[in-house]
Amino acid sequence: MAVLLGLTPAPAYSQGLVCVPPPAPDPLQQAIAARREYGFNTDPAYVRTLTHTYQSLDTGPLPVSAAEARYLRARARLSPLDAAERRYVRSLGADYAGYTLKDAWPQPAYLLMHFTRDPRGHLAGLKRVARFPRALRADRVRYTWRTLGRLQDRVSDDDRALQRAGFQLETVYIDEDTNRVVVELVTARDDAAAYFRKRYGPVRTVVIAREPTKLECNHADTFTIAPDGMSLTIAWGTGGGAKTERIEVTESAGRVDIGIVERVPVGARTLELIPAQAVAALSQPLAGRAVYDASNGKRILQSGPSPGDPPCPAKPASSELERVMKERADYGMRADAAYVQSLLDDDREYTEPERRWVKSVERLEFDQRIDDYTTHYRKDWGGTAVVADYPAKPYLLIRLTKRIRFHTRELKKLARRPDEIRTVKAVHTADELYETADRINQDALAGDGFLDGYGRAGFRVLVANGQDDTADVVVQVITTRTDAAAYFARYGDYVKVEVVGDRFECFS
Repeated sequence: MAVLLGLTPAPAYSQGLVCVPPPAPDPLQQAIAARREYGFNTDPAYVRTLTHTYQSLDTGPLPVSAAEARYLRARARLSPLDAAERRYVRSLGADYAGYTLKDAWPQPAYLLMHFTRDPRGHLAGLKRVARFPRALRADRVRYTWRTLGRLQDRVSDDDRALQRAGFQLETVYIDEDTNRVVVELVTARDDAAAYFRKRYGPVRTVVIAREPTKLECNHADTFTIAPDGMSLTIAWGTGGGAKTERIEVTESAGRVDIGIVERVPVGARTLELIPAQAVAALSQPLAGRAVYDASNGKRILQSGPSPGDPPCPAKPASSELERVMKERADYGMRADAAYVQSLLDDDREYTEPERRWVKSVERLEFDQRIDDYTTHYRKDWGGTAVVADYPAKPYLLIRLTKRIRFHTRELKKLARRPDEIRTVKAVHTADELYETADRINQDALAGDGFLDGYGRAGFRVLVANGQDDTADVVVQVITTRTDAAAYFARYGDYVKVEVVGDRFECFS
């Protein structure tokens, strides 16, 4: 469907469209919702005064007071059970029926242990081996894990019969907190709870939808402009049983918004990724209008030339001769074309002495003991490089930011031969390099793949990689500008820029 909305700079979406950008998230409301889960104060005026943050795996950075941060750190230590606790509850057999992590702010959080018999006695026994005995409580529940597990299997095994009765199973699991089997399903029937309770007993039903499919927006990856500018070929990835319903097109004077509408199954879906594409017709030539994804408000990357531009240059294929010449040159070996071709004609890339030398290099590159050591002391580690210049003996050059003598001594003990290890002083840890690369990639992602302007006005970032072997960060960019090195210096003097092209549409 196409909607032409006059000459407004931004689209006004029709109520009939499926793909509409969601409202921008309100950080304050997100914080309030997350704090409510823990029982914290959710008064907006109070939340605005908080200056501490707690990094939660579920919610991300959460604004908290110092006392709340201590509460959450203590809470995180309670679960899962440690080895001694697991051994004890396993020894109880059917008497043990799981546990639930409970919040009790401003009192400490606790683990509510579930037992089918003698909760007081079992709790006393568990406290004798527990890490945090004061954080344990117990209750008595009716059904054992074994009983609930059998019931879970019974419901799952009845899938076909339930389908015939009008119930599509999505998930069946044991909820330790309620001591019930929970069945998530899709059905148009209104008697799901009564039907399952009568048929199975201790089962709680959750109807997640009344229809087995729903309309959903997918995200576009790229678009290609037709030679006359009157249509766009949209490319995206699909799968999981999705079927394309239509492409929604919303046009205005300065932009075109594309919505990919798919009919998808409700509930669990498979994870395959299948390339898909479709043509979106325009009511007038695209010209200089920007193209956006209607579902998320981000710009879609152009693939291929605009009408009137020259074709994208063909990417030259690297020959086997060129590959081997480069590898040999990197090792400091003879690499002229005639000599390397003579080796290839003899069905080999190296002479026998060279092959043995390359094997010694490869052994250094994959030394698990050294890798484990530098990973353990990563706060002091600035990267590792194999120094290999034929025919000299190769060695590992390990960069260290501190405690160099200590680490050198320990590393030489781990090496097969101590003379294979050399160390030097590093300015930055390897983690700093990786974090900087991640920051550049995230900044570019926030700019729809570009930094300091979109298209030819800015820098199209292909990828930023932290490289511990060379102790730097290499950023591959596409740009027509000449100030790339100066711009990326803001991320650090160890950031190097490789300009790999000047036409961003040719590298999608």
